[in-house]
Amino acid sequence: MRNQYPGECYRCGVTVAAGDGHFERFGHSWRLQHASCAIRFRGTPDIGRQALNMQNLTVRAAGTGKRAQRARKRLAAIMKPTHRLEDF
Repeated sequence: MRNQYPGECYRCGVTVAAGDGHFERFGHSWRLQHASCAIRFRGTPDIGRQALNMQNLTVRAAGTGKRAQRARKRLAAIMKPTHRLEDF
């Protein structure tokens, strides 16, 4: 959705005028990006969102129960090395 208020683009750091960008929910706050940045960075991984997901998984894995077991399993899959030393 288009932004109603001006703010700073989280992709490039330049000010986004009202109506010139898009807003999205991130954690417990909102963030903005230019419409051109949304097109340019489409399909690229969002480092901030990946870090937030990793943090949430780590907190959940510290608990007990089925949700914690699933979180530990996901973390193990993420942390699993994809290459062996012999491959280099």
